[in-house]
Amino acid sequence: MFYPESPIHLLQDGGPVDFGPLCALPQYACTFEVVQGENSRWNPHSWFARMRAAALRLHTTFLIYLEPDVLVRRRHITEPQHDAGGIFDNYNPAVHEETVAYVERRGRERVPCFQLEWKHFGLAGGSYFRAEAVIDAFDPAHVQRIDWGPMQWREGDKTMSSDFAMVVALACRGWKVSPWNESAQNFERRGLPPDEAGREEFRRQWPAYNPSAAFEHDHKEHYSDTVPEEHVRLVRELPQTPQTCHGCIWYGAEGVRLPGPEPPRPPRAEDWYSTTRKSNPSLE
Repeated sequence: MFYPESPIHLLQDGGPVDFGPLCALPQYACTFEVVQGENSRWNPHSWFARMRAAALRLHTTFLIYLEPDVLVRRRHITEPQHDAGGIFDNYNPAVHEETVAYVERRGRERVPCFQLEWKHFGLAGGSYFRAEAVIDAFDPAHVQRIDWGPMQWREGDKTMSSDFAMVVALACRGWKVSPWNESAQNFERRGLPPDEAGREEFRRQWPAYNPSAAFEHDHKEHYSDTVPEEHVRLVRELPQTPQTCHGCIWYGAEGVRLPGPEPPRPPRAEDWYSTTRKSNPSLE
């Protein structure tokens, strides 16, 4: 509706519904792909490959990456200024300085004066990516050169999170990532100050709270929505397949699993906000 001239690629990651016939309808005009079911959120092994394949398929200058829990309010107004941009996630822990030094050293192999300006991650749904950067940085030849093992010791399980791993891969090739004011986080269901002054102060501290942004991440309330009645006859069920490996980092000829059990859930905004709120009564 907001991007009628833009190609849309819909990827079904292990879900039970074949949306192919819907994508063939003129009002959607999207391409549809069914892939192996897996916890891709924690499997950069295939995440890089899938993002790169989408960039090659779409033939656009930029991609806007959407997840099922992203609310799209309007077409974006602020044009992308960098190579990738997402949520201003200062509610998440910053990247360790050792990791910053590592990715900057690697990035300077291609861009001599490269610096990592944004030391968080935030490349969740509602982020944009320069297609050229995705095709280059997510190439298996470059991904396989990244030393993920020591990074996991420093950064913990978020190393295997796509939000984090994509920033690392882009930085290691000297591509610039910075927050985008069109990409926001939904804080409504976590409890916001009731008055306008309190909300404005909240926004100053947590810029990811931006109700006017084009894209807002973390809207789980639509997960149970069904296909519109007029389209039910067009969809059919897909066979379910077991999920593949969790926590794989490399891709190419072989996948290499980092040691350790399946990672726990990633950090959530409410966890970080709750901790900070207890130490900062002004947020109450």
